[in-house]
Amino acid sequence: MVNTVSPFSFFSKYKKLMTYCLEWVMMATFCFRRYVYTLCLVPLFLGMNGCLHTSGARTEVKPGFNGVWAATWCDKADPDRDCGGFTAYLVQQGSEVCGSYYGARVGLNQIDEGGKITGVASSKALELTVTGARTGNKHQARVDLASDGKSIRWTLKKEVPVQSGDKMDILAKDSVLNRLPEQRLSKQAADETDIAREPTIFEKVESVCRASFRQHDRK
Repeated sequence: MVNTVSPFSFFSKYKKLMTYCLEWVMMATFCFRRYVYTLCLVPLFLGMNGCLHTSGARTEVKPGFNGVWAATWCDKADPDRDCGGFTAYLVQQGSEVCGSYYGARVGLNQIDEGGKITGVASSKALELTVTGARTGNKHQARVDLASDGKSIRWTLKKEVPVQSGDKMDILAKDSVLNRLPEQRLSKQAADETDIAREPTIFEKVESVCRASFRQHDRK
């Protein structure tokens, strides 16, 4: 008579060994997956972190000359007098620059606004033609961008002399103009605002300049 071994008795005899082996296989599989995930996810995480860091840096300071730049002029001997100043609204598309300006004397006894600015940009400088808001004269100016992108130096290279009795255009001659934050709402915020919002001066200038750029592109 052949002596056979029941499968049930075999499993019963080696139950502890098989359980240990199964646990070891599961643990090895788990560790292998963790290892693979680590190899894959660490570079991805580092790449995302680098992208986020770079994105934050771009948001902090916008490149180029596009934006609002201003200097304030006050009377130190008479602090109660209203301050004047000069503000340039510049819109840049590629190497083309378009814009407008606002100028006011200390005491606000003369205010000029609506003058036209056109010019050509390089990586760090602008060569501008500034058409006076009051006289219509065309002045030449150079603008140099600071390395941090937060300010510009405005230098009036050539100012057209005015006729006797005429008031001169209020322009910055050799001044540092600081970048001002753009005062505009996001599309979502604008959609959520019940009251119609009047466009800012920069938005109005930007709209005119973009239309001018499109006309140049068609030619």
